[in-house]
Amino acid sequence: MTDLVSLADIKLHLRLGDDTIEDALLTTMLRAAQRRCETHMGRKIDADPDHPLGEDDLILVGQAIRVLVGAWYRDRAGGDGDLPQPVLWLLQDLRVIAV
Repeated sequence: MTDLVSLADIKLHLRLGDDTIEDALLTTMLRAAQRRCETHMGRKIDADPDHPLGEDDLILVGQAIRVLVGAWYRDRAGGDGDLPQPVLWLLQDLRVIAV
């Protein structure tokens, strides 16, 4: 699995300092967010030769991951289970729909 967003990136996004007390939680959230984005898009970020993601696409996915981790970090109960609207907007054009 590609680390599209690093732990340092997400800590900066969340405006957290260098304290490592939440590193394990944030790492788990990062991996889960990437997997959730892949599921929504219907493709793997780093291993889909039929539908490769370009550099601009990866920027959108990276931002979607940041937004999703931020939402989960703020609401650790998980909210209603739906993806936040900004994540849906970021990923909408990247979905692969089976016909």
